[in-house]
Amino acid sequence: MAQEFIKAAADILRDHGEPLLVKDIYHLALEKQILKSGGKTPVNTLRARLSEHIRREKEASLFKRISPNRFALREWDQFTEYKAPPFDKNRSKEVVVCITQELVDKNGRFFGFSTRFQPYLKDLEDTANILLINREEAKNRTDIKQLVSYVLIRDAQGRILSFVRGSYGQKESLLLGVLCIGFGGHVNNKDIDLFTEDAGVSNSARREIYEEIKGLVIQNLACVGVINDDSSPLGLNHFAFVYEAKLPKCFPIEKIHKEKAISKVKLLDPYEAWEKFHEMEFWSQLLMKKFIPKPDSYIPVFVKDKTGRYHNAPLAIVGEVGCGKSEAARFMSNRYDMPIVSTRQCIAKLIREPDFGVGDRQKFQIKSLKFISQPDGIKKLAEKIIKEVRRCKVSNVIIDGIRNVETYDYLKNELPNLNLMYIDVPRDTALGLFTNRSRNRNVSINEFRQARDHQVEKEIILFKTRADIYLFNGGTLGDLTKTIKKWWDEAE
Repeated sequence: MAQEFIKAAADILRDHGEPLLVKDIYHLALEKQILKSGGKTPVNTLRARLSEHIRREKEASLFKRISPNRFALREWDQFTEYKAPPFDKNRSKEVVVCITQELVDKNGRFFGFSTRFQPYLKDLEDTANILLINREEAKNRTDIKQLVSYVLIRDAQGRILSFVRGSYGQKESLLLGVLCIGFGGHVNNKDIDLFTEDAGVSNSARREIYEEIKGLVIQNLACVGVINDDSSPLGLNHFAFVYEAKLPKCFPIEKIHKEKAISKVKLLDPYEAWEKFHEMEFWSQLLMKKFIPKPDSYIPVFVKDKTGRYHNAPLAIVGEVGCGKSEAARFMSNRYDMPIVSTRQCIAKLIREPDFGVGDRQKFQIKSLKFISQPDGIKKLAEKIIKEVRRCKVSNVIIDGIRNVETYDYLKNELPNLNLMYIDVPRDTALGLFTNRSRNRNVSINEFRQARDHQVEKEIILFKTRADIYLFNGGTLGDLTKTIKKWWDEAE
């Protein structure tokens, strides 16, 4: 359990009196019988628990990492906290091309993909609209957007070039490990020359692809649209010019050399691409919807599970804001007579704050974070949830909306047969659900972004790999309930 790992690591480090590698902490804990051997990769689990604790608690964490895989107690002032070195590109000196948020407003702010790219290209002809800003500074500013190129590349057969983002480039965590059909990157000051009227965006597209797929020279590059995505902090900080391009006729995909941040380069036919739609980053999903015809066989909502045996056991349903988890919980409760224990209502009682219902959740999130950040806050919340589950006096209880891993670990310890469902959803679908749920008032995309990015929501994505049931919700509410019914009725 998470708390047991944390306590064991603290005890071992304190007894040993000096920093240790994760594997040594684990083996010493086994020798002292502080921990029991369990799981396929317990050392990796311990490393993850320590890393999560440092990320979540920051300066309040008991631990600090002083070198790769080596941890110390934070109270040991003689050891300096380790910061991972940057990628080999020297970003501290990179100067990127930016535009102001006002320029987006001038041309009509939109969300998602638009074919109306000409006004932006025309504005870039005026050098007064172009800002050259150090990249490290630019990523922390909300008054500007960094320009990026985003290129959809196809071969002569119409297959789409794809790749998976690796971690070597220190890419933002939102993009790690996801499938992409958009190549390119930031426009920098070296891309600007006297012969382009787009502030170097097309030059950036060619340069980035040449660097990412070593030596690849794309053909027939043409601008087809723009992407403006204010639904995440990363999206708010960027504005993309979307291009289409062709691969050379003889493209040796088996022999290519590529950047370490680019992995699993593959050509996908349209059917394969739609089969992998749920694995794609949001911008690539936008391109799929616009440029790649959807096959008749495509299923927008589907379930993948591990065992198929979920009746007569409690079920925790988790997912990011706007994923449809509350709608899924209500449907299952009404159809299968399964009582719901709402995590939100449990914490509302603990913090003595009314449930916000369909209103603005910001005040509630702030108070919730303050509560669970207390030394015994998570334990109190878990105990409250368990108490409400047992009060139901039936086995098939739905627990709606837990938000951190340690709460789940407490629940799993007390309810060993607890199953975990993670609901995944494209961000545009999530925004629609979020807006519809608050139909009695105006909801801005800024409120949506702030709700999803609040600190209390940060650990939800960690449930994705822990889940017993993965549900991709890329359709309508009708699709969602129909899929849940079919899955549940067929489960043993």
